[in-house]
Amino acid sequence: MKEYYANYSRLLNDTDATPPPMNPADVIRGPCWETAVGIEFVKLTISDIQVTYLTILIGDFARAVIVRFLNYCWCWDLEAGFVSQ
Repeated sequence: MKEYYANYSRLLNDTDATPPPMNPADVIRGPCWETAVGIEFVKLTISDIQVTYLTILIGDFARAVIVRFLNYCWCWDLEAGFVSQ
């Protein structure tokens, strides 16, 4: 509302000019809090998916390295059945 009155008086170059009344519902506001919360949920979901994929890829890579290189010095055949598979 203050910006509305300041811009009105500046456009007319008259500080004593009174602008016509304005309905408070017509005031332009910033984004609502629901938009900010929605954006944060999207960020959280995307980062969670990325962490899940990276964890799976790194975990499978580590398991493959262990099976490939430690199979020769292990008590049983790791390629036949690795623990937790």
